[in-house]
Amino acid sequence: MKNHPIEHTRIESRFGSGRAAVMGSGRKKPSRAITLISLGIVGASMATGGKLHAAATQTINLSANESITISAANSIDVTNGYGILADGIGVGKVSIAPDGAIRVSTSDDSDVDAVGVGFDSKTSDNGGSTAHVNTFANEGAITVTPHVDSYAVASGVDFFALAEKSGDANLRADKVVNGKNATITAGGSGDAALGMAFTSTALGQGAATLNAGGVINQGRITAGGNALDVKGISIFGRTEGQGKATLRVDALTNEGTITVNGNTAGDKATTATGIEVAGRSAGPGDAYARVGRIVNAQGSTISANGKKSESIRGVSLQSVATGAGNAHVEIGQFTNSGAITANSESADPIAMDFYSKSDGKGNATLHITGDIINEASGVVSSSKSAISLDTKSGNTTGDSKVIVDGALINQGLIQSTDGDAIYVGLDTRITGGIINTGTIQGETSAIYVENDDSTIVPTITISGNSARVIGVIDAPNSVLTLRGQSQGKRFTQPKNFFAPEGDIYVTDFIIHATGVMGITNDTHHLEVGNLFQNQGILWVPAGKTARITGNYAQKGKGAYLIGVDANGQAISHGTLQVTGDVNLNNKLRVNITKGATDILGKNEGKTTIGSVLTYGGAANANAIHVASNNLLVDFSALDNKSGSIELGATVMDSYTQALLLSRNTRGGSGVLDIAAVLGGVLDAAAGGGFSEDLQDVVDRLGNLYAPGRIKALEEIKTTSTATVGSGVAIRAGNGFGRVMQNRIAALTRSGHLTGFSAGDPVGEESWWLQPYGSTGSQDDKGGIAGYGSDSRGLVLGFDKAISPQWRAGLAVSYANTDIDANTGNQSVDIDTYQIAVYGTRELAPDTRLNAQAGIGRLQYESHRSIPSLDRIAEASYDGANLRGSLSLEKDYRISADAMARANLSMEYNYVEVDGYTENGTGALGLKVPDTDQDSLILGIGGEYHHALSGNGSLSLRGMVGYDPLADQSSVRTQLVAGGAAFTTQGMAPERFLFRGGVGYEFSLKDNVSVDIRYDTELRRGFDDHAASVKLKYVY
Repeated sequence: MKNHPIEHTRIESRFGSGRAAVMGSGRKKPSRAITLISLGIVGASMATGGKLHAAATQTINLSANESITISAANSIDVTNGYGILADGIGVGKVSIAPDGAIRVSTSDDSDVDAVGVGFDSKTSDNGGSTAHVNTFANEGAITVTPHVDSYAVASGVDFFALAEKSGDANLRADKVVNGKNATITAGGSGDAALGMAFTSTALGQGAATLNAGGVINQGRITAGGNALDVKGISIFGRTEGQGKATLRVDALTNEGTITVNGNTAGDKATTATGIEVAGRSAGPGDAYARVGRIVNAQGSTISANGKKSESIRGVSLQSVATGAGNAHVEIGQFTNSGAITANSESADPIAMDFYSKSDGKGNATLHITGDIINEASGVVSSSKSAISLDTKSGNTTGDSKVIVDGALINQGLIQSTDGDAIYVGLDTRITGGIINTGTIQGETSAIYVENDDSTIVPTITISGNSARVIGVIDAPNSVLTLRGQSQGKRFTQPKNFFAPEGDIYVTDFIIHATGVMGITNDTHHLEVGNLFQNQGILWVPAGKTARITGNYAQKGKGAYLIGVDANGQAISHGTLQVTGDVNLNNKLRVNITKGATDILGKNEGKTTIGSVLTYGGAANANAIHVASNNLLVDFSALDNKSGSIELGATVMDSYTQALLLSRNTRGGSGVLDIAAVLGGVLDAAAGGGFSEDLQDVVDRLGNLYAPGRIKALEEIKTTSTATVGSGVAIRAGNGFGRVMQNRIAALTRSGHLTGFSAGDPVGEESWWLQPYGSTGSQDDKGGIAGYGSDSRGLVLGFDKAISPQWRAGLAVSYANTDIDANTGNQSVDIDTYQIAVYGTRELAPDTRLNAQAGIGRLQYESHRSIPSLDRIAEASYDGANLRGSLSLEKDYRISADAMARANLSMEYNYVEVDGYTENGTGALGLKVPDTDQDSLILGIGGEYHHALSGNGSLSLRGMVGYDPLADQSSVRTQLVAGGAAFTTQGMAPERFLFRGGVGYEFSLKDNVSVDIRYDTELRRGFDDHAASVKLKYVY
């Protein structure tokens, strides 16, 4: 255990109102001067209002159900006793008006307590006592002052439940408020000076219980003098007997000022605490204290000072077990948005103290079930420890623990000018770890976590641009994670980064993918027990050295960023020193200044810059890719196999030369055309200075590793939206044609079947409506990305018999198709509007000729992203389609309920798409010319129809087709910035295909029927599935 200054400053005893014997102080203490009034002995009761009191010089003893308001006319000025006392009864509202005052003092020779307002529930025998106060509200002034050197207690407002023997004592206070302009002042040199006290004490077998709702201070509470025990607000549960002491407060809120000033004379071992929540078991019974939440609001202050005091605490939460019973203190959540300070010349002050101690058989537990939060406006400051969580256990069977289920979160300032900002001692667990987005500053340590298995702080997280830790982080069993630093453009020197301002000792250090750490002071030491893992950026400026004791590894996009600068006519660079193993994940990044580039440019060929990384273990650095902020500098990094990685550089003569270096990397041969085109554009623009857009292109390309640069060039030139749009539009037209073909199939002349699908009677007119949808998928092929498509449409048609041999109709349709490239970075949306005529001509009773012809209009919305360069291209353009088909069918009757049909078919489609220019990508947008594509599918197939019992009919169909016009599509495009045109190849489609489907038709009424169909088209690597439902009305 660290020799920590808090070790000898724990409170071992407690003095309270009339409680010298109760608290075990060992001092002689007289009985109260004012006899406590018990229920049934009080004067007249006023259940519906308050008594009218004149100005008082003696204690006002309240009656049952009485309410009272103290104003200027009936202010209280009492010597030796209480200003107001409600003992063992229930009262209404007790209030002090803004002009009201209660002043209580003691005489020269008296040790009687001085209490402004007291609410007691006390048992001294086997009988019980129950008391209740509806509301206490102070808007005026309460001042209590014992005589110098007396044993008296000064308490401004006192709530006291005391069970001395076997009887139970119960006290309930619904609401307690010290108003905005109100004051409570407790002073003197007695046993204690308490601004506001809530105490539950069990001495015998009986239980003492005190429950309070909301406790709020909006004004000023001041406690001071040379009293032994100085508290601003005290919440204290204690037991010495077998009975249990219980104290519950729903919420404690400070919206004002709490100031405590301890001993200034130096002749007493005194304590001074702004807010105290404590549980102490000194016997076989248990002590339990709980506060639902504690809030120190923004603009509020808790200040503890004591020039000669032994113990100074801004906030003290403590659990102490000295006997066989257990002590348990529970806090829901602690939030500080104001200021909590503790200062002393001689003591070891702690601004926020979380403490548990057991030196008996019982267990002592302090349990925070939520978070401890210091918000952005919050300040926790001390000349010693700012926040301390610690325990102490004697050589006994009892355990002591401090448990925080949530996290210790700092968004503001935690500061120690001569100690630890945050100290975490033995038998302490902070389950959610320490999270810092503000500033933690400690002279001895910023964060100190004991190196012991009983001390558990699993994580320390430093997050955000404003996070600082000034001082040492000593947490050898914790994992430190750095995250949330906005990097800006990754190819520039980091603007927002975390800079260590002290040594760091942790088990693992992780720079998250969003984290950036920069070394501005290379005297600090970084030591990890296991691994320093970099998923973000570790920036070492030129002339600085980062020293890591342990192993170093990069993961994902994590990179060591080396600063390279000019130092006179020499080159200066950053250096990373690692004592253990190194795994760079084959990545290094360089930020080079213009001055350094100019020096390198004077050299012919490659220049060795120097050793940028040294290691003492093994290295995984066989093929290191180097990215930089300068596209014209080709960096290389080689492991010399002797514990050093050397950085070299060659300056290119042109951007074309720089981009054509892609040929040296796997896959680079496929982008040499766009590399030459883009390089030419950049070279042409370089002489007059780059535009902001082109400068961004240059910077981003330079910042990419060689494989990433090839990927970016592929993204620039690839236009799947142009090469697949025509083919998908043809398939969308085929969907419309398939719907009409299904309708034609239903026009079979009656007499062929006895079932429902015998066809429409001659002379009848039919309206039909058919929604349909389809989904298709094309696999990647030949290095070209495939796509997925989804279509949905609606067809409305009308047909009638023109003659006994002819039936014809007209149909219109709308369809919407979404296409998404398998790469995920390109998509196109197509709206298709079509109109067509269709018909069937009976050549013989079992033979027909079917025909279709239609035209359509296409509207395209395309999106093409270049993720490597963070750009998205968009375009809107139009197109048109033309389609027609012929099929010859012959029926073969199998039975009265079954029929087969053979067919030969020919289907032609033509699509023309207008040219367009992309927007949104600046110089990298593409100019795409007009394109067209056609298709001729020759097919042979058949159908089978079977009439079911009742009014239904089932059909099966299949066709094998061949498309002699199916050729590989391509598009010749040009950059918006200019340069030569280049070609992007599309996918070569398969010429053979299969189409098939199944249908079921049934009638709802004599003239209304429903036709449900599923159809599919299959090619090698491609499949499309469609479903439709047709509603037909005959009249």
